[in-house]
Amino acid sequence: MDIQELRSILTRLGVDMKDDTWMIKTGRGKTLLIVSRTGIDKIEKTLAIQFEYKFVSESAYVGMETQIETIKCNPAGGTYREVITIPANSGVNVTVCIRGTCSKGWSEAIGSANPDTTEFKFFADTAATRAKHKVTLKLAELYQHNVKSEDEASEFKRPARKDFAPAIDEALKKIK
Repeated sequence: MDIQELRSILTRLGVDMKDDTWMIKTGRGKTLLIVSRTGIDKIEKTLAIQFEYKFVSESAYVGMETQIETIKCNPAGGTYREVITIPANSGVNVTVCIRGTCSKGWSEAIGSANPDTTEFKFFADTAATRAKHKVTLKLAELYQHNVKSEDEASEFKRPARKDFAPAIDEALKKIK
């Protein structure tokens, strides 16, 4: 699928190509189209995706025994939870599985987060967002075409936009 086809699909899904997307090159020379959180929200709304959290697990990260905290969510209500204690000096890895359903069908994805994959210290939120965004892009049939969410990896963040710099400088002068 070429970029024009991707643009057409994303536009039909309510994504603003100028404000909600950007391109990046990976270290392997692959080009990825990245969609912002706002763009993902627009796709979710357009497709009317319903999400269900399948499981959340938290495990000790690096040099620890295989201790795990599991929370299994039942859509009818109720949860099963096994609580463990992770020492304060250890790292944590959180994994979340989410299922999304819409008129096109359903998809599941796993998202994870730990101190090496995000600067944001709320690992469960980060893992859930990553899984949710993957599901959204899969249901939109975009994920397999190298369209990714900005939250999937810290390298996918939008580069600083130079065109904002003059406007910011001008606004700061007015404040002074």
